[in-house]
Amino acid sequence: ARAPGPSRAGGAPPLRIGAFEVYLCCAEPLVPFSSVTLPAPRAQGHPDGREGGDGGGEAGGTVASLSAVCVSSKLQTLAWPVVEETLRRLVKAMPRVLLRVTVRTGAGLPVPGVQLEAIPADLFVSADEPEGEAADFCSSVLVSGRTDSRGKCKLMVPFCVPLRLRAWHDLLMTPQERSVVVKTAASAAEAFVTETVVQLWEEEEAKELVVYCTSPRACMQPPKPSCRPFRGRLLGSPIGEIQPNAEGYIRGDHSILDAVTTVASSGWRAGRFAAAVEALHGGGQAVEVARLGAPLVKVSLVSACCTGGISKAQVCIDDEDFGESGGAG
Repeated sequence: ARAPGPSRAGGAPPLRIGAFEVYLCCAEPLVPFSSVTLPAPRAQGHPDGREGGDGGGEAGGTVASLSAVCVSSKLQTLAWPVVEETLRRLVKAMPRVLLRVTVRTGAGLPVPGVQLEAIPADLFVSADEPEGEAADFCSSVLVSGRTDSRGKCKLMVPFCVPLRLRAWHDLLMTPQERSVVVKTAASAAEAFVTETVVQLWEEEEAKELVVYCTSPRACMQPPKPSCRPFRGRLLGSPIGEIQPNAEGYIRGDHSILDAVTTVASSGWRAGRFAAAVEALHGGGQAVEVARLGAPLVKVSLVSACCTGGISKAQVCIDDEDFGESGGAG
């Protein structure tokens, strides 16, 4: 545009105002954030003044209504739009569509409480942009959520925007990340498959060490108040030895316990692992998987002078009477 001014012959050059604006326009049902609705255009009528088509509505030439929002304006900022800043605003203004996310184990069981985040992809960052600004943009969370008891979560994500979708859980899932672009106004879906996590507990009961297994996916409480995390190990072929962590957790695929045959713990006799794998991946109930017997203790009583055995000596451990020594002591 050119503003009025003195003539070219005797005065200053005319004032020039350049206009450069970036708009985001969408047809219904997509509506950008902070947008305004534009009048619906109509098809050009016939020369005699009649409207195109045979009737009103879409058949009469009416098209879907449009919504628009100004993403960047040179007139407003008095500077040329910056590419990276324009892209940032474009991402924020894009209409949101539904993304359904499910998280399940390899056995098909839902995993609740998984954290989900949608973050802009790195391709929106220019190589000329300062490193700090690029890191801030790529680490900014556009939308977040958490899976419910059915392992499902609904996220409203920007339409046609490349995203990095992250999923993680401190105990039940190692972090996973994938690229996602939703290109349809209808709801899209993403599915994550996690490892299986079980938790082992132990409790002393009537001179035995009882070992329980629970699924923290369903319940993170010990089966009994007196239980504590199992501090032993699982043995089998070809897995060798599996050592739970300090909280008793073991993670792997859904068949992680299939090859376990023996349960061992320091100070106790090893016991056979119960074949209850199906129940371990069930509704979260505690399953008894082994009973480890108390170790056998042999006591010998001999005289100091002739090292002969002393018979009929009373033997007690922790005030519990275990009988008398035999003829050989």
